Amino acid sequence: MPWREAELGESVLLWDIDWATVSIHSSRPKRMERVMAAFGDHLAHPSLPGTLAPRLRSAGFADVEMQVHAFASFAMDPEAYGCRGVAWDSVVCARAPRD
Repeated sequence: MPWREAELGESVLLWDIDWATVSIHSSRPKRMERVMAAFGDHLAHPSLPGTLAPRLRSAGFADVEMQVHAFASFAMDPEAYGCRGVAWDSVVCARAPRD
């Protein structure tokens, strides 16, 4: 995916998952706890979505809006984002500073 800096006054859209809210069913819950703990070790900020809007505002972004979405998948569908999991994701839209 190409990345570039936003031009002054352009809109940006950020999407992230609050990994602290992920719930995955397993017939071996203790093992799943270990898997999720190991997975969490690589996350710089597992609950970043909750702080994105205020961080963008303090950086000078305008018209910051945040939407929260719950999503779930109960089928082992390779096209689905999560297989048998539930999580909250956040979409943050903002306009880059003008100066």
